[in-house]
Amino acid sequence: MAIHDNIRLLSQRFWGLTRRERILLLAVAAALLVAVFFIIHLQIERKAQTIQRKITDKIQRLEQIEKLTGNYYLGQKRREYFENKLEKTIPGLTSHVEQAAAQANIEISSITPRADASIDENILERSVELTLTDVSLENLVAFLKACEIGPGIVFVKQLRMEPRPQNVLTCWITVATYSKKT
Repeated sequence: MAIHDNIRLLSQRFWGLTRRERILLLAVAAALLVAVFFIIHLQIERKAQTIQRKITDKIQRLEQIEKLTGNYYLGQKRREYFENKLEKTIPGLTSHVEQAAAQANIEISSITPRADASIDENILERSVELTLTDVSLENLVAFLKACEIGPGIVFVKQLRMEPRPQNVLTCWITVATYSKKT
């Protein structure tokens, strides 16, 4: 019972002090308790802020990862789409363009095939240059849409328009198709 004896001894000494000494001793003890409380509170607050900052950083990183994985999957899907389109080649780009012109009620003034160009070691570009005269804007839009719809990859690579009287245009267009080298 050493603890009980020590408490009784401290109690006797405390009551043996004068009233002023007891008040001073209680004030010092209260000040020490308040100081210890604030020190502990500040340390806990700093730790909480550090943890909160780490959580915020981790959430931002996670959002970036989610965004990147979404972009990666989107890019992967686009790559697969274009690889599938590269497998399907248009047998004759000139005939494809002529069919698109017929669908849009346009007469082609001139059509000139260009030399095949190698994009890289696997992809070949075939293109034609054409001139359209006295074309309405609506027919031109229909023609451009019809050109880019096809079994393979077909793009209107270049388009130059010149307005003419009576709301018609003269257009110089380069249409290209891409395929895998065989």
